Amino acid sequence: MPGLAGPGPAFHRYKPWQVGFIVEFAGRWKSLGPDQRQRLLKDPWTFKEFVTQLELRSSLFRDEYVSPSPQRQALLHLVHPDTFLSIVSVDHKEMIAARYENLLEDPEPDLDRRLLDIRAALEEDHGEAFSFYDPSIWSQWDSSKAPDGWDELIASAQNYKDTGQLDDVENNYKIEIGQRFEQARAAVLEARNSWPSLVKDSISRSKNLIHPADKARCQDWIDRAPDQSHKALSLLWSESDTPLSGCVQAFMNEFPRSVI
Repeated sequence: MPGLAGPGPAFHRYKPWQVGFIVEFAGRWKSLGPDQRQRLLKDPWTFKEFVTQLELRSSLFRDEYVSPSPQRQALLHLVHPDTFLSIVSVDHKEMIAARYENLLEDPEPDLDRRLLDIRAALEEDHGEAFSFYDPSIWSQWDSSKAPDGWDELIASAQNYKDTGQLDDVENNYKIEIGQRFEQARAAVLEARNSWPSLVKDSISRSKNLIHPADKARCQDWIDRAPDQSHKALSLLWSESDTPLSGCVQAFMNEFPRSVI
């Protein structure tokens, strides 16, 4: 069943942080008095200030901070749907505001207030039920959705590559992860006492290449079954003439299904 918004793959990859934000919000909400809760439910802008300034205190956010912005935007809409649009991407909100700012004589500093004014101006032509994600409107504020926007998108991607930022954002950190795993591999094959900590540290620092839940399960497996995990990793990283497919199969034969 479709929902109110499509948050994108990053939302699902970083779901623990999105759920963690709701847990933190619920804890703070329960600590408020009845009058405070009523005030926040009546005044959408006071509610936004409360949600925006919410201090995230769990170890989840301290250990590896991932912004729960999509969940924050979703919460604003769910509690005050008449004030905050069903858009969970701040980037999209800013793109819409930039595209239609010419409709406003005196734009509000607050992004959500600006969007309200823009929506009111567009309702005259599109009706009250329109969505910024209707194809005819979406293509107006997002050039990649325009019928002739493919060439522009390719040119933009090429320009980005030419800046050299692609290595900084996408490539260099993956090389560093590979280097850390190479050190862990050497420790496993030499059966050094440091191999568990090196492997777990490599897994922990693998950023978005391994799902957070899988990281935790693999690290727990190493702690719970060091002999089995050492044997499995030794088979995977063996320096023998065994084909890679054979090494992977040998590793999977030792890898417990409960960890997957």
